[in-house]
Amino acid sequence: MRKAFLLFFVLLIGTTLLAETTPIKGTTFSVDRAPLATVDVTFSVDMSNYSNTFTTVYISGAMNGWSGTANPLVSQGNGIYSTTLTLTENTSYWYKYQVDGWASQEGFASTDACASNNNGNFDRIYAAGTMNATLPLYCWSTCSACGTVPPVLLKPVLPITFQDTVTIDHALT
Repeated sequence: MRKAFLLFFVLLIGTTLLAETTPIKGTTFSVDRAPLATVDVTFSVDMSNYSNTFTTVYISGAMNGWSGTANPLVSQGNGIYSTTLTLTENTSYWYKYQVDGWASQEGFASTDACASNNNGNFDRIYAAGTMNATLPLYCWSTCSACGTVPPVLLKPVLPITFQDTVTIDHALT
């Protein structure tokens, strides 16, 4: 009788434990995780020196799985396009600008200051910090601003004449 009772007890406990640890088909379990901290980053590109026609400028990169159409930029006028993306803070992202779903894309060399080696491709890179940011405005496929104009030097009108004498009135009024 003791053996039968012991066997019954072991089977009961084993079945109960198994039922508690084996999910029922069709059920899902979730694990509560703290949400990742994010920052808003504004990206802009000046398309003034892009000579071909295009419809839409996009940003493609690690933040969107290199999608050709996920993040279109909005025209700000004068050839400037921008968008603001929400990125995970303290994370680096390779990216580039492209037009019309990869019809054309930026190209960089290893010597370009704003580009980094991404498995043999040289792309722009941004390291998101802990604060919102606005990146510098760069010209399409360059590491500098478009249309940088050297300062204008003013030429004096010649001839210049000087007066030999100066009168200083020391009188008090």
